[in-house]
Amino acid sequence: MAMQGGGTGSESDGKSSGVQVQWPVDLSHMRPEDAAEWVVARYSDGSMPIVPERIARRMGIEVYALTDQDRSSAYPGADGRFWIVVDVNDPIYRLRFAIAHALGHIVLRHECPPLESWNSFANDAPDPRDQAANLFAASLLVPTEKFRWCLTSGWMRNADQIVKTLWVPLDLLAFRYEQLRRGR
Repeated sequence: MAMQGGGTGSESDGKSSGVQVQWPVDLSHMRPEDAAEWVVARYSDGSMPIVPERIARRMGIEVYALTDQDRSSAYPGADGRFWIVVDVNDPIYRLRFAIAHALGHIVLRHECPPLESWNSFANDAPDPRDQAANLFAASLLVPTEKFRWCLTSGWMRNADQIVKTLWVPLDLLAFRYEQLRRGR
């Protein structure tokens, strides 16, 4: 599949099993964190929590929940549009992260992203594409401006309130806090 650069909107390039793959956007030139912020600004409705499935659908990507899948991934469908497939039996935090992670693979133009395994979502994921998709997912689910508002508005008194507002696990919140502290 040939990867060609630039632009936004509906883009097509490359072939997958004879089907023209339709990339929704090319953000491969951006840091994963910046790409996530761009996607939130463009495709989110501004409410909290961020709903990655809604963002995917606004980008023309279908999300399917299957049972007994045990793995999630992004695939070009028969019509060339991307599908995200997740395990419906996963806990809500993992489902949300899996969808955001798969969106990261798509917008960062990861050709043939790996099937996600138990360690794909770890901070030290072995595949660099998974590492980038993880950074994207964390930044999508906890966008900088929303997180800063939670920290400075006076409405949120503790981390538990922020976790409940953003629908993310505490370790993801701690990871994003550390990123913000370091200016990333």
